[in-house]
Amino acid sequence: MLYPSKMVLQRGASERGEGVYTEYMTDAEQACNNAAESLSRDIYPSRMVLQRGASERGEEVYTEYMTDAEQACNNAAESLLRGIIDSHCHLDRLDLTPYGNSLDAALDAARNVGVSHFLCVSVDMNNCHSVLQIAHTYPDVSASVGLHPAEQDTIEPSLDDLLKLASDEVVIAIGETGLDYYHVQGDRTWQQERFRCHIRAARELGKPLIIHTREASEDTIRILKEEKAHEVGGVMHCFTETLSVAKQAMELGFYISFSGIITFKNATDLQSLVKHIPLDRMLIETDSPYLAPMPYRGKPNEPAYVKYVAEKIAELLELDYAIIAKATSDNFYRLFC
Repeated sequence: MLYPSKMVLQRGASERGEGVYTEYMTDAEQACNNAAESLSRDIYPSRMVLQRGASERGEEVYTEYMTDAEQACNNAAESLLRGIIDSHCHLDRLDLTPYGNSLDAALDAARNVGVSHFLCVSVDMNNCHSVLQIAHTYPDVSASVGLHPAEQDTIEPSLDDLLKLASDEVVIAIGETGLDYYHVQGDRTWQQERFRCHIRAARELGKPLIIHTREASEDTIRILKEEKAHEVGGVMHCFTETLSVAKQAMELGFYISFSGIITFKNATDLQSLVKHIPLDRMLIETDSPYLAPMPYRGKPNEPAYVKYVAEKIAELLELDYAIIAKATSDNFYRLFC
Protein backbone atom coordinates (compact mmCIF):
# COMPACT_ATOMS: atom_id res chain seq x y z
CA MET A 1 0.00 0.00 0.00
CA LEU A 2 1.50 3.32 -1.07
CA TYR A 3 1.32 6.68 0.66
CA PRO A 4 3.30 8.68 -1.92
CA SER A 5 3.39 12.14 -0.40
CA LYS A 6 5.99 14.46 0.99
CA MET A 7 4.22 14.36 4.35
CA VAL A 8 4.63 10.60 4.59
CA LEU A 9 8.25 10.80 3.50
CA GLN A 10 8.82 13.21 6.35
CA ARG A 11 6.99 10.92 8.77
CA GLY A 12 9.15 8.02 7.72
CA ALA A 13 12.25 10.12 8.19
CA SER A 14 11.12 11.24 11.62
CA GLU A 15 10.21 7.73 12.77
CA ARG A 16 13.29 5.91 11.56
CA GLY A 17 15.91 8.63 11.82
CA GLU A 18 16.40 11.59 9.52
CA GLY A 19 19.55 10.17 8.02
CA VAL A 20 17.84 7.02 6.81
CA TYR A 21 15.55 8.90 4.47
CA THR A 22 17.71 11.87 3.52
CA GLU A 23 18.68 10.42 0.16
CA TYR A 24 15.18 9.23 -0.65
CA MET A 25 13.62 12.53 0.36
CA THR A 26 16.11 14.56 -1.64
CA ASP A 27 15.54 12.52 -4.78
CA ALA A 28 11.78 12.40 -4.31
CA GLU A 29 11.46 16.14 -3.75
CA GLN A 30 13.69 16.89 -6.71
CA ALA A 31 11.63 14.59 -8.90
CA CYS A 32 8.41 16.22 -7.69
CA ASN A 33 9.79 19.70 -8.31
CA ASN A 34 10.91 18.78 -11.79
CA ALA A 35 7.61 17.15 -12.62
CA ALA A 36 5.65 20.10 -11.26
CA GLU A 37 7.82 22.53 -13.21
CA SER A 38 7.24 20.60 -16.40
CA LEU A 39 3.50 20.85 -15.82
CA SER A 40 3.70 24.56 -14.90
CA ARG A 41 2.01 23.85 -11.60
CA ASP A 42 2.78 23.93 -7.91
CA ILE A 43 4.62 21.04 -6.33
CA TYR A 44 2.64 17.82 -6.50
CA PRO A 45 4.60 15.25 -4.48
CA SER A 46 2.85 12.17 -5.75
CA ARG A 47 3.62 9.13 -7.82
CA MET A 48 1.08 10.25 -10.42
CA VAL A 49 2.99 13.47 -11.04
CA LEU A 50 6.28 11.65 -11.14
CA GLN A 51 4.82 9.41 -13.82
CA ARG A 52 3.53 12.38 -15.79
CA GLY A 53 6.91 14.04 -15.64
CA ALA A 54 8.62 10.85 -16.71
CA SER A 55 6.24 10.45 -19.62
CA GLU A 56 6.73 14.02 -20.81
CA ARG A 57 10.50 14.10 -20.56
CA GLY A 58 11.33 10.45 -21.20
CA GLU A 59 11.16 7.51 -18.87
CA GLU A 60 14.88 7.31 -18.37
CA VAL A 61 15.06 10.83 -16.99
CA TYR A 62 12.95 9.99 -13.96
CA THR A 63 13.74 6.33 -13.45
CA GLU A 64 16.17 6.94 -10.61
CA TYR A 65 13.97 9.50 -8.91
CA MET A 66 10.87 7.32 -9.19
CA THR A 67 12.64 4.29 -7.78
CA ASP A 68 13.86 6.18 -4.76
CA ALA A 69 10.54 7.96 -4.24
CA GLU A 70 8.53 4.75 -4.43
CA GLN A 71 10.93 2.97 -2.10
CA ALA A 72 10.68 5.79 0.40
CA CYS A 73 6.90 5.78 0.15
CA ASN A 74 6.70 2.03 0.58
CA ASN A 75 8.97 2.14 3.61
CA ALA A 76 7.07 5.02 5.16
CA ALA A 77 3.74 3.34 4.45
CA GLU A 78 4.95 0.15 6.10
CA SER A 79 6.06 2.20 9.10
CA LEU A 80 2.63 3.83 9.30
CA LEU A 81 0.70 0.62 8.88
CA ARG A 82 2.74 -1.11 11.53
CA GLY A 83 2.99 1.92 13.77
CA ILE A 84 0.08 1.26 16.10
CA ILE A 85 1.05 0.63 19.73
CA ASP A 86 -0.78 -1.07 22.57
CA SER A 87 0.36 1.23 25.36
CA HIS A 88 -1.14 -0.84 28.19
CA CYS A 89 -1.65 -4.59 28.27
CA HIS A 90 -1.15 -7.48 30.68
CA LEU A 91 0.48 -10.11 28.50
CA ASP A 92 1.02 -12.48 31.42
CA ARG A 93 -2.74 -12.65 31.98
CA LEU A 94 -4.03 -13.16 28.44
CA ASP A 95 -6.41 -15.97 27.62
CA LEU A 96 -4.19 -17.88 25.21
CA THR A 97 -6.66 -20.70 24.54
CA PRO A 98 -7.42 -19.52 20.97
CA TYR A 99 -3.69 -19.56 20.28
CA GLY A 100 -2.86 -23.01 21.59
CA ASN A 101 -1.62 -21.44 24.81
CA SER A 102 1.11 -19.70 22.86
CA LEU A 103 1.98 -16.09 23.67
CA ASP A 104 4.09 -16.07 20.50
CA ALA A 105 0.96 -16.72 18.45
CA ALA A 106 -1.06 -14.05 20.27
CA LEU A 107 1.64 -11.46 19.68
CA ASP A 108 1.94 -12.49 16.03
CA ALA A 109 -1.82 -12.01 15.64
CA ALA A 110 -1.38 -8.44 16.88
CA ARG A 111 1.64 -7.81 14.69
CA ASN A 112 -0.30 -9.04 11.67
CA VAL A 113 -2.86 -6.25 12.12
CA GLY A 114 -0.18 -3.60 12.54
CA VAL A 115 0.73 -3.56 16.22
CA SER A 116 4.42 -2.75 16.43
CA HIS A 117 4.99 -2.46 20.17
CA PHE A 118 3.48 -3.56 23.47
CA LEU A 119 3.82 -2.11 26.96
CA CYS A 120 3.29 -4.96 29.41
CA VAL A 121 2.16 -3.51 32.71
CA SER A 122 2.85 -4.88 36.17
CA VAL A 123 0.11 -4.92 38.81
CA ASP A 124 1.81 -6.58 41.80
CA MET A 125 5.11 -7.91 43.00
CA ASN A 126 4.10 -11.49 42.27
CA ASN A 127 3.67 -10.94 38.54
CA CYS A 128 6.39 -8.35 38.18
CA HIS A 129 9.07 -10.90 37.40
CA SER A 130 6.87 -12.54 34.75
CA VAL A 131 6.34 -9.15 33.14
CA LEU A 132 10.07 -8.50 33.07
CA GLN A 133 10.78 -11.93 31.62
CA ILE A 134 8.30 -11.35 28.79
CA ALA A 135 9.88 -8.00 27.99
CA HIS A 136 13.33 -9.59 27.92
CA THR A 137 12.07 -12.31 25.58
CA TYR A 138 10.44 -10.09 22.95
CA PRO A 139 12.23 -7.03 21.51
CA ASP A 140 8.92 -5.30 20.75
CA VAL A 141 7.68 -5.58 24.35
CA SER A 142 8.55 -3.11 27.11
CA ALA A 143 7.63 -3.38 30.78
CA SER A 144 6.54 -1.35 33.76
CA VAL A 145 6.99 -1.98 37.47
CA GLY A 146 4.32 -1.18 40.01
CA LEU A 147 1.60 -2.26 42.39
CA HIS A 148 -2.03 -1.66 41.45
CA PRO A 149 -3.80 0.62 43.94
CA ALA A 150 -6.61 -1.88 44.57
CA GLU A 151 -4.28 -4.77 45.45
CA GLN A 152 -4.37 -5.38 49.22
CA ASP A 153 -3.32 -8.93 50.12
CA THR A 154 0.06 -8.72 48.49
CA ILE A 155 3.70 -7.85 49.08
CA GLU A 156 4.09 -4.11 49.66
CA PRO A 157 7.23 -2.87 47.89
CA SER A 158 9.48 -0.33 49.52
CA LEU A 159 10.95 2.56 47.61
CA ASP A 160 14.20 0.61 47.32
CA ASP A 161 12.32 -2.41 45.98
CA LEU A 162 10.74 -0.32 43.24
CA LEU A 163 14.01 1.37 42.37
CA LYS A 164 15.83 -1.94 42.06
CA LEU A 165 13.20 -3.62 39.89
CA ALA A 166 12.56 -0.57 37.72
CA SER A 167 16.26 -0.08 37.00
CA ASP A 168 16.03 -2.97 34.55
CA GLU A 169 16.67 -1.75 31.01
CA VAL A 170 13.34 -3.11 29.71
CA VAL A 171 11.35 -1.04 32.22
CA ILE A 172 10.16 2.23 30.73
CA ALA A 173 7.52 3.25 33.28
CA ILE A 174 6.39 3.05 36.90
CA GLY A 175 2.92 1.65 37.49
CA GLU A 176 0.30 1.00 37.28
CA THR A 177 -0.25 3.10 40.34
CA GLY A 178 -2.74 5.65 41.55
CA LEU A 179 -5.94 5.60 43.59
CA ASP A 180 -9.01 3.38 43.39
CA TYR A 181 -11.84 4.33 45.73
CA TYR A 182 -14.33 2.12 43.90
CA HIS A 183 -12.77 -1.15 45.01
CA VAL A 184 -11.27 0.05 48.28
CA GLN A 185 -13.54 1.20 51.11
CA GLY A 186 -12.77 2.59 54.55
CA ASP A 187 -9.35 3.97 55.42
CA ARG A 188 -7.40 4.70 52.26
CA THR A 189 -4.32 6.24 53.82
CA TRP A 190 -2.23 3.19 52.93
CA GLN A 191 -3.29 3.50 49.30
CA GLN A 192 -2.29 7.14 49.15
CA GLU A 193 1.10 6.36 50.72
CA ARG A 194 1.67 3.60 48.16
CA PHE A 195 0.87 6.09 45.42
CA ARG A 196 3.36 8.61 46.80
CA CYS A 197 6.05 5.93 46.99
CA HIS A 198 5.60 5.13 43.31
CA ILE A 199 5.81 8.79 42.31
CA ARG A 200 9.03 9.17 44.29
CA ALA A 201 10.49 6.13 42.54
CA ALA A 202 9.51 7.54 39.16
CA ARG A 203 11.12 10.88 39.92
CA GLU A 204 14.33 9.28 41.16
CA LEU A 205 14.62 7.12 38.04
CA GLY A 206 13.30 9.73 35.61
CA LYS A 207 10.66 7.35 34.28
CA PRO A 208 7.02 8.31 33.56
CA LEU A 209 4.04 7.10 35.56
CA ILE A 210 1.10 4.93 34.54
CA ILE A 211 -1.88 6.23 36.52
CA HIS A 212 -5.00 4.31 37.44
CA THR A 213 -7.73 6.44 38.99
CA ARG A 214 -11.30 5.47 39.74
CA GLU A 215 -13.71 7.57 41.76
CA ALA A 216 -10.66 9.31 43.19
CA SER A 217 -9.77 11.99 40.68
CA GLU A 218 -9.57 14.88 43.15
CA ASP A 219 -7.09 13.12 45.43
CA THR A 220 -5.20 11.72 42.44
CA ILE A 221 -4.55 15.17 40.99
CA ARG A 222 -3.75 16.60 44.42
CA ILE A 223 -1.13 13.96 45.18
CA LEU A 224 0.39 14.24 41.70
CA LYS A 225 0.88 17.95 42.37
CA GLU A 226 2.16 17.51 45.91
CA GLU A 227 4.71 14.91 44.84
CA LYS A 228 5.85 16.95 41.82
CA ALA A 229 4.86 14.28 39.31
CA HIS A 230 5.11 16.88 36.55
CA GLU A 231 8.86 16.29 36.61
CA VAL A 232 8.35 12.91 34.92
CA GLY A 233 4.82 13.07 33.51
CA GLY A 234 3.06 9.93 32.43
CA VAL A 235 -0.28 8.65 31.22
CA MET A 236 -3.79 8.56 32.65
CA HIS A 237 -4.55 5.02 31.59
CA CYS A 238 -7.98 3.77 30.51
CA PHE A 239 -9.36 7.27 30.94
CA THR A 240 -13.03 7.63 31.90
CA GLU A 241 -12.97 10.81 33.96
CA THR A 242 -14.21 14.30 33.07
CA LEU A 243 -12.69 16.82 30.69
CA SER A 244 -11.73 18.94 33.69
CA VAL A 245 -9.66 16.07 35.10
CA ALA A 246 -8.09 15.48 31.69
CA LYS A 247 -7.06 19.13 31.43
CA GLN A 248 -5.55 19.12 34.92
CA ALA A 249 -3.61 15.98 34.11
CA MET A 250 -2.34 17.38 30.81
CA GLU A 251 -1.20 20.52 32.61
CA LEU A 252 1.00 18.22 34.70
CA GLY A 253 2.52 16.68 31.58
CA PHE A 254 0.30 13.60 31.39
CA TYR A 255 -1.15 11.98 28.30
CA ILE A 256 -4.71 10.66 28.05
CA SER A 257 -5.11 7.02 27.04
CA PHE A 258 -8.30 5.52 25.62
CA SER A 259 -9.23 1.86 25.83
CA GLY A 260 -11.96 -0.32 24.33
CA ILE A 261 -14.49 1.49 26.50
CA ILE A 262 -14.64 4.23 23.89
CA THR A 263 -16.25 1.76 21.46
CA PHE A 264 -19.13 0.93 23.82
CA LYS A 265 -22.53 2.18 22.73
CA ASN A 266 -23.23 3.71 26.12
CA ALA A 267 -19.88 5.55 26.32
CA THR A 268 -21.34 8.74 24.87
CA ASP A 269 -19.66 11.05 27.37
CA LEU A 270 -16.25 9.55 26.63
CA GLN A 271 -16.89 9.73 22.90
CA SER A 272 -17.64 13.43 23.26
CA LEU A 273 -14.62 14.02 25.49
CA VAL A 274 -12.12 12.56 23.02
CA LYS A 275 -12.92 15.39 20.62
CA HIS A 276 -11.45 17.83 23.14
CA ILE A 277 -8.16 16.00 23.68
CA PRO A 278 -5.30 17.29 21.50
CA LEU A 279 -4.07 14.62 19.13
CA ASP A 280 -0.52 15.10 20.39
CA ARG A 281 -1.58 14.17 23.94
CA MET A 282 -3.45 10.96 23.15
CA LEU A 283 -2.55 7.28 23.57
CA ILE A 284 -4.48 4.07 22.87
CA GLU A 285 -4.50 0.77 24.72
CA THR A 286 -6.34 -2.50 25.24
CA ASP A 287 -5.83 -3.10 28.98
CA SER A 288 -6.12 -6.71 27.82
CA PRO A 289 -7.31 -9.20 28.88
CA TYR A 290 -9.92 -6.77 30.23
CA LEU A 291 -12.37 -4.38 28.56
CA ALA A 292 -12.54 -5.88 25.07
CA PRO A 293 -13.83 -3.35 22.52
CA MET A 294 -16.82 -3.79 20.28
CA PRO A 295 -17.46 -6.16 18.56
CA TYR A 296 -15.84 -8.39 21.22
CA ARG A 297 -17.26 -6.77 24.34
CA GLY A 298 -17.72 -9.29 27.13
CA LYS A 299 -15.04 -11.60 25.75
CA PRO A 300 -11.35 -11.80 26.64
CA ASN A 301 -9.42 -8.88 25.24
CA GLU A 302 -6.08 -9.12 23.44
CA PRO A 303 -3.51 -6.69 21.98
CA ALA A 304 -4.70 -7.21 18.39
CA TYR A 305 -7.94 -5.46 19.34
CA VAL A 306 -6.22 -2.11 19.89
CA LYS A 307 -6.96 -1.43 16.23
CA TYR A 308 -10.65 -1.13 17.09
CA VAL A 309 -9.83 1.63 19.55
CA ALA A 310 -7.88 3.50 16.88
CA GLU A 311 -10.65 2.98 14.34
CA LYS A 312 -13.29 4.36 16.71
CA ILE A 313 -11.25 7.43 17.53
CA ALA A 314 -10.62 8.00 13.82
CA GLU A 315 -14.37 7.78 13.23
CA LEU A 316 -15.18 10.20 16.06
CA LEU A 317 -12.55 12.72 14.98
CA GLU A 318 -13.29 12.24 11.28
CA LEU A 319 -9.64 11.51 10.55
CA ASP A 320 -7.84 8.76 8.66
CA TYR A 321 -6.89 5.71 10.68
CA ALA A 322 -3.25 6.23 9.65
CA ILE A 323 -3.24 9.66 11.27
CA ILE A 324 -4.45 8.25 14.59
CA ALA A 325 -1.94 5.39 14.40
CA LYS A 326 0.91 7.76 13.62
CA ALA A 327 0.01 10.36 16.25
CA THR A 328 -0.50 7.91 19.10
CA SER A 329 2.70 6.06 18.22
CA ASP A 330 4.67 9.29 18.13
CA ASN A 331 3.19 10.23 21.49
CA PHE A 332 4.16 6.87 22.97
CA TYR A 333 7.79 7.23 21.95
CA ARG A 334 7.87 10.87 23.01
CA LEU A 335 6.66 9.94 26.48
CA PHE A 336 8.45 6.68 27.16
CA CYS A 337 11.66 6.87 25.15
